[in-house]
Amino acid sequence: MVLSDAFARYVTSAKGNIDQDTQIDIRRFVRWYGPTRPVKSLTPSNVAQYAESLSSSRGDARDRLMGVRAFLSYLKKQQLTDVSLATHIKLPRIKTR
Repeated sequence: MVLSDAFARYVTSAKGNIDQDTQIDIRRFVRWYGPTRPVKSLTPSNVAQYAESLSSSRGDARDRLMGVRAFLSYLKKQQLTDVSLATHIKLPRIKTR
């Protein structure tokens, strides 16, 4: 299965419980990796690289990565990946005073 099809399945299975901003964030990840690439070709290093690039470029990276992390968890639960890729999304710490 290709990544864009897995994303469509994820959105459909959520039955409207994924807000528009989260869908946009996941769609960005899908576009970044390649919508026509097989889900099985995703690696932990790919996922970590995406998370790092987003963390270093955006102040709201934590919120954006939460949706991607949930999508990656879904892929594992549906047995579309062999390893849990969600654990490779390192969320930036919330800055406190």
